Amino acid sequence: MSIRHRLLTGSMIILVFVVLVGAVGLNSLSNVNHEVESLSKYHLPSIQITDNLKSHIANFRVAELQYIYSPDAQSRMKYMGEMKSWREKIENDRQAYENLINNGKKKRQVEIYGQFILDYDQYIQIHMQVMKLGEAGKFSQALALIRGNSQQAYLAANASLDELVALNKQQVAISQRKAQRISKLAKVWLLAILVIALLSVVVTVVLMTRSITRPINRLTTAARSISGGDLTAALEQSSSDEIGLLAAAFDNMVGHLRNIITQVQEITSTIRHSSAVLSAKAVDSARITDDVNSLIHQIALEADNQSKEINSIAQMINQVSGEINDIANATQGVVMNSIKASQLTQAGQQAIEKVKNQMADIKEAVDMISAAIDDVKEHSNQIGQITAVITGIAEQTNLLALNVAIEAARAGEHGRGFAVVSEEVRKLAEESGKAAKEITMLIDSISRATDNAIIAMSAGTSKVDQGVGLTDTAFDSFRLITSEIEQTSSQIGNVSASIQQLTSLSFEIAGIVDSIGKSSAQTAAITEDVASGTRTHTGMVAELTHIILSLKDTTAQLEESIRFFHT
Repeated sequence: MSIRHRLLTGSMIILVFVVLVGAVGLNSLSNVNHEVESLSKYHLPSIQITDNLKSHIANFRVAELQYIYSPDAQSRMKYMGEMKSWREKIENDRQAYENLINNGKKKRQVEIYGQFILDYDQYIQIHMQVMKLGEAGKFSQALALIRGNSQQAYLAANASLDELVALNKQQVAISQRKAQRISKLAKVWLLAILVIALLSVVVTVVLMTRSITRPINRLTTAARSISGGDLTAALEQSSSDEIGLLAAAFDNMVGHLRNIITQVQEITSTIRHSSAVLSAKAVDSARITDDVNSLIHQIALEADNQSKEINSIAQMINQVSGEINDIANATQGVVMNSIKASQLTQAGQQAIEKVKNQMADIKEAVDMISAAIDDVKEHSNQIGQITAVITGIAEQTNLLALNVAIEAARAGEHGRGFAVVSEEVRKLAEESGKAAKEITMLIDSISRATDNAIIAMSAGTSKVDQGVGLTDTAFDSFRLITSEIEQTSSQIGNVSASIQQLTSLSFEIAGIVDSIGKSSAQTAAITEDVASGTRTHTGMVAELTHIILSLKDTTAQLEESIRFFHT
């Protein structure tokens, strides 16, 4: 039974007892009122009217006697008027009493009153005889009649009236006793009903209170256990009332919370494993980057040796023309590289601007760990692009090495050194391509790991302030690089304009050296690009390592928080 039905049942019980009390009280009041009404409307008026009849008849008889004893006619006339007046009052009393007994329908009183009427009528008939004797002057006979038959009729009528008075007084006493008995009985009934009602209310209140407070106490105990981290607490509630529904909802909430904590534990375990994998991958990537840097350094050395050989050849032809061609070629390569670098930095600046906007948009929606992993994925993609560029550079370097070998073959004896250098450069280019492929495979592994980490951390929330700060720093760095490249390009443009005049004077001499110088300049530029890419990759690996460490710290904090709960 629900609490609402319990309260309604308790209220109905109380209402029933209230109705019983009211019904008993109203019935008792009605009975008492009936008796009081009987007294006020019949018995007491009957006593009063009978007393009036006795008084008026007595006054009438006194006037009658005074009439007989009057010495003169004037006095007799006076008493005749009084007798007439008293007789009228007697008739009025008779009429009032007859109306009263007819409405009351009291059989015994009707019989007694009938006897009174007979005695009174007989008395009046004798009175008429007395009056005739008095008018005839026979006062002694009239007095004898008054003392004889008239006295008997008068006493008989008074006796009937006395009997009526006694009967009415008896009825008054009976009504009083009946009213008292009704009152006492009503008190007993009311007291019994009140006692039963009080006991019923107490029992109902106790039962209702226990049925409400006991499950609430169980809920309170379970809530305290849960607040202490114990999620194993279960509520056994068999009732279907509101508290039972509340307990069921509370139990469901605890179950959902237990499932959530379990899922979070599984997620943190997955993140911990993914962090370890990412950390290992980062170490491998750093090692490969070091290898690439070493290879690039060797390429740079070889390019430097190649440049020295080119300078030697240029000195053999014309030292001045060679230097001019070297400067022209260098400026051409630097201008091209500056343009490429400017384009790359602008593209990088735009990409970082996009990343910054995206990170700002999701700053309030995702947590720091998810954002960090997204950033790792983005950097991995950039590393993949850079490795693709490295692969392309390696292929171009290989082609350039072939061109140098061809030119060296054409040069004959003087080109043997270039052939050896070109072969070494080609080998280094092939090794760079292999290293780039290994980096690509490593980046694919990192991307898969970051994808798994993103899926595992989709239920968490954090901040991206660190990522925003990093993008701001990178954005500022790219902006400074762009400014420096623009200044360098401007200066190189001025230098290139001056060299063009000198180049036109030594065009024929610089023909052969020009192609070799261009190859050397391209090799140096490619080497610089590769070095720049590897430096960028090194920075990304360091940043990835920092993010992984932050992820480990966050995972440790989350696990520490989860240990508070017992599932």
